[in-house]
Amino acid sequence: MRIGFPGTDASWFENPKSSSGAWIKYLSVAVVDNESATFGDITGDGVRELLYTSKGYLGWAAPDKADPNKPWIFHRISTHGNWERFTHGLGYGDVSGDRRFDFLERGGWWEQPASLTGDPVWTFHPFPFASDPTQSDAGGAQMYAYDVDGDGHKDLVSGKRWWAHGPNMDPEPNAEAVLYAWILKRTSRQPPKFQPIRIDNNSGSGTQLTVGDFTGDGHPDILIGNKKGGFRKHFYISPSPFAAVLGVDHEAQKYAVSHAWFSLPYALMVLRGSATSRWPD
Repeated sequence: MRIGFPGTDASWFENPKSSSGAWIKYLSVAVVDNESATFGDITGDGVRELLYTSKGYLGWAAPDKADPNKPWIFHRISTHGNWERFTHGLGYGDVSGDRRFDFLERGGWWEQPASLTGDPVWTFHPFPFASDPTQSDAGGAQMYAYDVDGDGHKDLVSGKRWWAHGPNMDPEPNAEAVLYAWILKRTSRQPPKFQPIRIDNNSGSGTQLTVGDFTGDGHPDILIGNKKGGFRKHFYISPSPFAAVLGVDHEAQKYAVSHAWFSLPYALMVLRGSATSRWPD
């Protein structure tokens, strides 16, 4: 499967098995917008779908089980919006706690209805994923859902993409490269809310962001690559006062930023979920 440049096609290539020659190409989707198109089982049927935006709509597509060679059908879940080919920020996860996956994007989240028959429009819940949407700490270039504080609910991790297109092309390109966790809070008979917690102000997020226990110590790690370079930090969520508490800050490597923005090496950042453990030297 290959997802092309934003605004172009997504196609899959059939392995010729014992035959020689080029793999056969099959068109899946003619227009895939959004820079964060991804695969996920949004419908809960055990099969991953392609999640993306197309021509101003948010939705998903899946192959026809009877004939997987045919173009996939796009199922709109939103009204028409301002999503275009280079839109950033897209994810999915069970925000409402009803065991159905919801769509997440920079401006809020779309709640999946009880039935998908007839492709209904999902309910939109606006939420600015920033401590102050009027300031430069707004996140959303890449978003990841993960249980950061260990309460059993998926939280969100995102941040500012520093020098996304170089030093002059974006709003406030030299502003603080902040990284945030938005902690999901549920109250009985109330809509879910996210509480922003600032983790760092000199790292931000990149175009690829992933979270998991990569060290096997039972604490989540956040891995990021961006033009700021490579770092390794650790933190934990303090319940009182509720905040991200940084431990010892270990800078692993910081690449020079004098190179052209498109040639900088892919970097790695690890933020540890513990205030007592150290990254092994």
